[in-house]
Amino acid sequence: MITLMQGFARQNAHFHCINGSGVIKISERLKLPNYPIVVHPDYGVFEPADAFIRELAAWRSQRSGSLQDIARIICIWCNYLQDHNVSWNEPGEHHYHRWLTEALSADRIGRNRQARWAGVVMRWCHFLASRNIGGPLLRSFAASISASPLSVEVLEPQPRFRAPRGPKLKHGKRSIPNEDEANRVLQALMNHPGAFMAERNWLLGRTVYETGLRAMGVAALSCDTLNALLRGDNLIGPSERVEFLASDRVRKASIREKMYHLASTGRQNLIVGVREKRGKTRNVAFPIPLVIALLQHLWGERNRFLRVSGSSNREKLSGGFWLSDRDAVPLTITAIKDIVKVRGFKAAGVKGSIHSLRAAFLTRYACQLLQDARTKFGYNYDTRGILLTLAEIAGHEDPETLKHYLDEAQIRESLVGEREFLRAI
Repeated sequence: MITLMQGFARQNAHFHCINGSGVIKISERLKLPNYPIVVHPDYGVFEPADAFIRELAAWRSQRSGSLQDIARIICIWCNYLQDHNVSWNEPGEHHYHRWLTEALSADRIGRNRQARWAGVVMRWCHFLASRNIGGPLLRSFAASISASPLSVEVLEPQPRFRAPRGPKLKHGKRSIPNEDEANRVLQALMNHPGAFMAERNWLLGRTVYETGLRAMGVAALSCDTLNALLRGDNLIGPSERVEFLASDRVRKASIREKMYHLASTGRQNLIVGVREKRGKTRNVAFPIPLVIALLQHLWGERNRFLRVSGSSNREKLSGGFWLSDRDAVPLTITAIKDIVKVRGFKAAGVKGSIHSLRAAFLTRYACQLLQDARTKFGYNYDTRGILLTLAEIAGHEDPETLKHYLDEAQIRESLVGEREFLRAI
């Protein structure tokens, strides 16, 4: 594999990250899919980064998504140094602070992301220096940015860097887009000259807005997810797979007809398990119109894109649902976040990110639960009951962490009046 990486590296003048194909063996007991590998522009696999990432996977229980993000941040840092003619193991503290300050001032990252970048580089350099990797200049640099002793016994070193505080947030939290703002974001996502990307981006945002999935849950959606979704209501057979039905008009029409029939009986959602935070699977409700739209994308633009790109083999057809327009591989979590942020929120002139669409979903759901409680119990409704239901929908273990969504619902009710609020839900 290293020989292959070395040949690949010569085509790229910068540090970059690739995902190992298949499942990579980390230790005797641990194997990970999509394991990230940092590639040095001259030497192939970048061992100082790989040693750190393997440590996080084997002993810190870091998942593939987190490891990929860490690998990308290491690449960004090393490339910044390379662009300023500084070796990766000879940085100065001024390089570190200038890198973080320039990224924030150029609006490439926010304060939280700046703190994340700072923490990853600090932990990586602390890891190397505590093991005498990288030389004396790197050790000196690590000591200057870490507030913890350079010892292998320190598992969670504390940073000296503190991200600057911003203005106080309204109501103590980030703003939640209202219905008009969310619709503007979805319209912006659809604004792309390519039919495949326009539909894919729009469905990405719509899926979050209508299901409340986290970014990792959206990224985890696959053709298997759709098959499980439909099998749960016997809409397809036990061995039938919808991704192979693009040319079967009769079968597609039959599946759509069955879903329309379900909707006519009062059924609103189909339920399927989706793996999200910490690898846990939770049941998620997909509105029937959204399921129909996802199937139309699978049979239409996604299928046409694979055929035109020459990638319509069985593996590509049945893999991840959201495909990159470059190489037809599944989009990463970071790519999905960037699409929604840049092509959606920034393009629409609305503050927020992909999590804001999830927050909008949870706020709408809290409004619905508040309405139901008001109808049944008047002002004597059980706040704890609403939070428990909301926590189940959101995939949270602690209902109290969702209280701000109920607060937002109550604020909206007080602003428009109870009668108008009930009519608007």
